[in-house]
Amino acid sequence: RFEHVNFIMVVTDKRFIIGTVSGTNKGISFAALRLRIESIVQSLWGITGVSNLQIFSINTENVPANSVTKKSTPIILVECNRQSQQMILTALLFIDQLQNEPIRWNTLHVSGSERQKKQFIDKYFANESCSL
Repeated sequence: RFEHVNFIMVVTDKRFIIGTVSGTNKGISFAALRLRIESIVQSLWGITGVSNLQIFSINTENVPANSVTKKSTPIILVECNRQSQQMILTALLFIDQLQNEPIRWNTLHVSGSERQKKQFIDKYFANESCSL
């Protein structure tokens, strides 16, 4: 006997902000990036913004090196809650220097699930290795 099962799509409260940093040849400190985001959020939204700010993690993935440039391209993943997404994106636009190094944030994609994040990263890796 078969029973009818309804599948419900679960919307998570997490967001994955995927981007790159240009302007520096050195790697960036994720702790310094987090502190800079927090300070900009505080200056723009005050203590209320900081209390609502939830950054779960900041990490990186490297696009494999290609045969032409011999360089790998790092992409940065900022995992946060849904409420914090707009504040973090705005703060990232205001960051022009980190640890006395000039930087520029480039948002590539904002994902609402692990599956969408993985799909975008796989597609980005494929495009980067083909185009370079």
